[in-house]
Amino acid sequence: MLSIVSALFGNIRIKREEARITAWENLQKAKAEAAMRKLEMKLEKKRSSSMDKIMNKLRSAQKKAHEMRSSMLANQSHEVTRSSSKALSFRQTRQIGSLSGCFTCHAF
Repeated sequence: MLSIVSALFGNIRIKREEARITAWENLQKAKAEAAMRKLEMKLEKKRSSSMDKIMNKLRSAQKKAHEMRSSMLANQSHEVTRSSSKALSFRQTRQIGSLSGCFTCHAF
């Protein structure tokens, strides 16, 4: 009878020890999973921040390119206007000069 009671208590003690080990293992798994989730969140936050920086650089480059194109078109428009003014001025001067030459020729 004593050996049966002894075996019963031994069996209970083994089950208790197994439960304690299982609880410790589950706690370690939970800690590891929490650490992995924390790391994933940190990496996602860093990735998002890096993507934002890259997108801001891209937007800045696009804005600068737009400004450069606008400046180029404004300069081109100014050059066309200037060229037209010069051409008009040249035509007017040439016509007056040719008339002057005619009067000069006829005057002598």
